[in-house]
Amino acid sequence: MSVQEQVEAVVADAPGTFGIYARNVGTGEIVDVNAHRVMNTESAAKVFIVLYYRRLVESGVCDPAQRIELTDDNRYRGTGVLRYLGGGIQPTLDDLAWLMVIVSDNVATAMLLQAIGDQATVNAAMHELGLESAQLNPSITVETAMAGEAFATATPLRVYNKPGNGLGTCIDSGLFETTKASWVVAAMASEQPDFASRPDDVAPQVFARIGELLYDAWGEVAPV
Repeated sequence: MSVQEQVEAVVADAPGTFGIYARNVGTGEIVDVNAHRVMNTESAAKVFIVLYYRRLVESGVCDPAQRIELTDDNRYRGTGVLRYLGGGIQPTLDDLAWLMVIVSDNVATAMLLQAIGDQATVNAAMHELGLESAQLNPSITVETAMAGEAFATATPLRVYNKPGNGLGTCIDSGLFETTKASWVVAAMASEQPDFASRPDDVAPQVFARIGELLYDAWGEVAPV
């Protein structure tokens, strides 16, 4: 049984909807299960923002050392640490980008996006990169996202690791390497019967099993 067939079998018995994309960087072999299906990305969409930010920095349009003051207007609910800190601190744009990616900080996300553009400018950048389905919700705010509105949609993205979770949704993606091979994986699950973020929930278990299958198939096989 091929690795494609094995992954299809794992997903077939799981509740909800899954979208899986994996590509062996060395051989070009691809595993594709609903990879073109557009699904909610939750906090994984913060990768769209950091990609746009890095393009601005590299082009000289944006100064990563620019400081942005934290005010009470930015104290949004959700993940992260900035909302608990005292007012008046001035993290740099790079600080905000790191916090957005490492601890999925919602305040850092909002402050960075306000400083460099908006949903439309990020979406335009994703389109230029050929990621037409990777789109932030044009009307989204932190408040409406916390209330359950979709933050963004995408097909599975080939990006460095950035998970995202919401009620009934689970997203993760990353680059995997061994001494002999490397591969990228993006996995998305929706309509899950549980919170979909705890280790014993269905989606994390399915993702783990798919990870094992890909490692067994690709991890110790050097490209010819």
